[in-house]
Amino acid sequence: MQVIYLSGKIDTTDEAFDTYADAEEFIKSYRLFDGDRVVNLTRMREVLPALSSYQYRAIAFQFINICAAIFMVDGWKQSKTAKLELEYAKSLGKKVLYQDYFKKYRKGKTNANHE
Repeated sequence: MQVIYLSGKIDTTDEAFDTYADAEEFIKSYRLFDGDRVVNLTRMREVLPALSSYQYRAIAFQFINICAAIFMVDGWKQSKTAKLELEYAKSLGKKVLYQDYFKKYRKGKTNANHE
């Protein structure tokens, strides 16, 4: 089983929750890894709503430690935390996947970023 961590811009709007839900479905529908399990922190807020941003960030970095890959959700460049998560994942040698790469690849373009 491979675990993939979703990283991107998170806020409390329904749009952010929808964006993450779409990314999670995207990963599962394309079977990026055999037996994908997705860590989606927007779901964590449903379970632990009273945590601070700092506490969520601490949890996020622990999840990155155990994941095989980090999946950069569309809009991640607008998030300072997502950028930190990306650098941390790279420092651990995690595989990095970009949602925009897969969207471009699907349309037949091959010049997208992917590590």
